[in-house]
Amino acid sequence: MVNMDLKELAIMLVDAEEAAKPISEKYKQDFTEKEAYDVQILVRDEKLRRGQRVIGKKIGFTSQAMRKQFNYHSCDYGNIFDKQIFEQGSAIKLDNFLTPRVEGEIAFILKEDLSGPGVTVSDVVRATDGVMACLEFVDTRWDFGIQVLDSIADNAACGGFVLGSKFVRLDNLDLRYIAMFVQKNGVLLSSGAGVEVMGDPLNAVAWLANKLHEHGAKLKAGDIILSGAITGAVEVNKGDVLDVSFSTLGNIQIRFE
Repeated sequence: MVNMDLKELAIMLVDAEEAAKPISEKYKQDFTEKEAYDVQILVRDEKLRRGQRVIGKKIGFTSQAMRKQFNYHSCDYGNIFDKQIFEQGSAIKLDNFLTPRVEGEIAFILKEDLSGPGVTVSDVVRATDGVMACLEFVDTRWDFGIQVLDSIADNAACGGFVLGSKFVRLDNLDLRYIAMFVQKNGVLLSSGAGVEVMGDPLNAVAWLANKLHEHGAKLKAGDIILSGAITGAVEVNKGDVLDVSFSTLGNIQIRFE
């Protein structure tokens, strides 16, 4: 293992994402959670220096199954950037990623700031402009079997995302019962509902607002929040067509080349 300055490591992570070339296991670090988030902040700052813009946050490890698999007691989060948005209907080039997998999620669009501590579900409802269907491309810049803290440092393994075409207000909408069906090349792979995300995706956004307070940050009006995977991530290869349908929120179809 090569011990590295955290800023040097952050630059290496950004370079690896831009070049779609992984970082060798010899650079794996023994992080504390604080150090992992410190690296993530340095990754954010380096991307800002290169002209990117933060447009929101993503939440990971929102399901009990994922926490058990990684032996982690909580969720994590990362930043999402303007250069990570992909258009629905356009072909996604797999060469832009290293080991991409796709997760179906519900995205929140905020109309008000949310600042912890003590943010509740009611606060999230009041601050939310509406929700949309979303697919996140999960990708890691590490070339080894990662643990949670590796993922946190690597911006929570966010590679990009696609938003659906429907924008739906929360009025009379129970996110727990939004169903999602995932098909790849016409074959149904999985299905689930919003309740898989911490019992309710609203809980995930409240958790995020309160967690950010611990790091001296807050959610801002206009932020896009990816609230966490409803079902397991789907591996994709060149030529695959993924069609993910949400009740109420519509569907997203993407093709990989």
